Amino acid sequence: MTYSETSAIQTTRKYFHICFGQCAMSSTMFWFVQY
Repeated sequence: MTYSETSAIQTTRKYFHICFGQCAMSSTMFWFVQY
């Protein structure tokens, strides 16, 4: 693996965690609002 590939994977993983965290948070709030 080259350095650029490693950094690209880390960046993608970071953004994925951010998006996943926001989606999980919004869905959790949605369920709390429902009930």
